[in-house]
Amino acid sequence: MRGAIVRSPDERTGENTLPGSAMSTIQPDEIAVILKRHQAFLLGKPGGQRANLTLRDLSGVRFGRVNLASANLSGAKLDGCNFVGANLSGSDLFGADLSKADLRNANLSKSDLRGAQLYRADLTGANLASADMRPGALMDAKSKLTKKQMTDEERMRAQMVAAEIGRTNMASATLNAANMSSADMYKANLHEAKLANANLTSARLKDADISSADLSGANFEGAELTGANLKGALMVGTNLHNADLTNVEMPAMSEELAEDVQKLLSDHMYWINSDGRKGKCADFSGRDLKEISLEGANLSGAKFRGAKLKFANLSGTILMFCDFTEADLSGADFSKSIMNGANLTGARLARAKLHDTCLKPAELGSAADAIQELWPANLRRADFTGADLTGADLESAHMDDVILRQATVTRASFKDCRLSEEQSKFVRAGGATV
Repeated sequence: MRGAIVRSPDERTGENTLPGSAMSTIQPDEIAVILKRHQAFLLGKPGGQRANLTLRDLSGVRFGRVNLASANLSGAKLDGCNFVGANLSGSDLFGADLSKADLRNANLSKSDLRGAQLYRADLTGANLASADMRPGALMDAKSKLTKKQMTDEERMRAQMVAAEIGRTNMASATLNAANMSSADMYKANLHEAKLANANLTSARLKDADISSADLSGANFEGAELTGANLKGALMVGTNLHNADLTNVEMPAMSEELAEDVQKLLSDHMYWINSDGRKGKCADFSGRDLKEISLEGANLSGAKFRGAKLKFANLSGTILMFCDFTEADLSGADFSKSIMNGANLTGARLARAKLHDTCLKPAELGSAADAIQELWPANLRRADFTGADLTGADLESAHMDDVILRQATVTRASFKDCRLSEEQSKFVRAGGATV
């Protein structure tokens, strides 16, 4: 494809279309020609043509501070691209793949990001004011992703985009200090996104997934959050003034927590989101945290050795590999929590609620490893007197000297647990499976 001649503008649209028999082949000189003609288009000069990069594969291209305002990039593969300081205002990025792209300080205001993939993209300081991030629609995909003389690869790409435009995916994206005022993010996926100090005033976030996100200092004044999921989100200094919170799933209210606890939670979130490169693993060992609410938080790996968590609300939390050795968890609510690989040696869980709690083995290593080691939950000497274990999954858990007196074990699973004769008799009589 090197040295190929740029096609004439589409007679219907006047847009410049890159040549290519396949998505994966696009040369730097071709990009340069397109950008040059696009600048002329923006300035209203003769020969100017709006850039049309629909469905093209531009993965990893370093655009830098390029001006692609009003460009057509729908369905384009832009994963890993460098757009630092770029102007993409008013651009059509419908269904585009911007996963892991560097968009720091980029201008995406009024852009069409419906169905775009922004997983782990860095949008620190970016301007997304009035951007459209609603779910994509199939009818729009059929019109936006249709080209003359489409190659087989482009046609496959169009079909793939059409199948994935259910919602804009911004999971784990970095949006610290980004301006998203008045942006339409209906049903957007912002799970574990970093939104510290972001401006979301008057944004539409109806039914959005903002769970486990860092919302420290974020401004949601006047935003529509109806039906949004904020479970596990860090909300230190978050402004929700005049926001619509109808049917919102809220996390533990950070302002009700002690300042040092807020700091531990904040550092722990950074530690998790950076795979241990930043922040610090939370250590609550020996602390009195009775009746604390940490509902929905991700506290994987945190230490609670000897801590007092009587009647604490830990429902829906992620507590993988947590250490609760000798902790007092009496009356605490762990309903629907994930506690795979947790250490509860000698913990007191009298009257605790573990309804549908998962205490299965945790996997050590990545899925790509040839051999994965399983790390079972350790319940040795734990006291579950009167606890509710209805529907709990304790597969392969270490059960030596566990006290189950008066516990409810209906529908609980003790598969592959080494139970004593007394324990086995008790759980079978209580309607559990072994």
